[in-house]
Amino acid sequence: ELSLRLGDGKSTDPKVRRNLVRLYATLGLSLLSSGRISEAKEVTLAGARSGEEIFRIDKSEDATMAAMNGYRTHATIVAELGEPETSYDYFRRAIEVTKWGESAHPGGRGNQIRMVDVLYNLADAQDLFGDVAGSAASAKETLERLAPLMAAQSTPQLQRQQILSEGAYGRALAELDSSRWTEAAKHFQRALEAAKERVRKDRANKLAFQDLVFEEGLWGKALSDRRDVGAMAVLESAERAIESDAPNLNGNASLTETLIDIKTILSADLLRVNSARALEEADGALALVDPLLRESGEDNVLIKQKGEALLRKGEALRTLGRLDEAAGAFISARKTC
Repeated sequence: ELSLRLGDGKSTDPKVRRNLVRLYATLGLSLLSSGRISEAKEVTLAGARSGEEIFRIDKSEDATMAAMNGYRTHATIVAELGEPETSYDYFRRAIEVTKWGESAHPGGRGNQIRMVDVLYNLADAQDLFGDVAGSAASAKETLERLAPLMAAQSTPQLQRQQILSEGAYGRALAELDSSRWTEAAKHFQRALEAAKERVRKDRANKLAFQDLVFEEGLWGKALSDRRDVGAMAVLESAERAIESDAPNLNGNASLTETLIDIKTILSADLLRVNSARALEEADGALALVDPLLRESGEDNVLIKQKGEALLRKGEALRTLGRLDEAAGAFISARKTC
């Protein structure tokens, strides 16, 4: 608000506009993390338009950064809303602007890092929309572009990006082709080792902790999909880590979504050995997802999570012989999705 009052929204200074777009992006992502996704969409659209406007009149590196950041952030938000066409359109714009920046300002590390950011976010969106092959290709390119940047200067930002990209590539490979499991597992392990190292170095770093349990969740799901007996131990360890420090969940939608996923996968695994506990985990997932949906009923990720949790609940109830309740859970799952 202060920035706009000062006239930054109409400024032709690319540095001023770049900072304004950064504010829009930061606010948008904070709103997303708090579950306020409709507000996040409005804010990031304003940021995308502001960046686009300055890039039309100024082709400096600051203007390029403003446009890329505005496009990329809005693309990420609308992906959460389940709008693939709009999301892909803004990702395309972000990639085109960044490629232009790489060509116009060759050798600039900034544009190379920005391309890495865009490609990782694209890989994540493609996975959300079910384009596993596209997600694998984007994650692979992200890692290829990261390697020389990390070799030149391994910053905390790049270290985090490598963790997330290794996990994304492992996930895509595991889903894409069972014959590539060994390769997928290698990328999962790289992500986990790097994430654990970040936590060891700074135990107060909440983002590092969040990334670690997220990667453990991905690894646990991949093991579960293969019916690996080690899946349950991985998932239960991540669940305990999150629940042992309940204040971490306060207002943190991203961490809560990770816990929802873990509980839902655990419910499916437990169905084979302990139906009562499977039901507890499914109910636990629903207890977490419902408040988030009340805040953000349009969030495609949350809707999908609720549907899956209801399916797991129905399966547990059916196994326990509570058939009427099971039918109710299945009907609710169908209505949700």
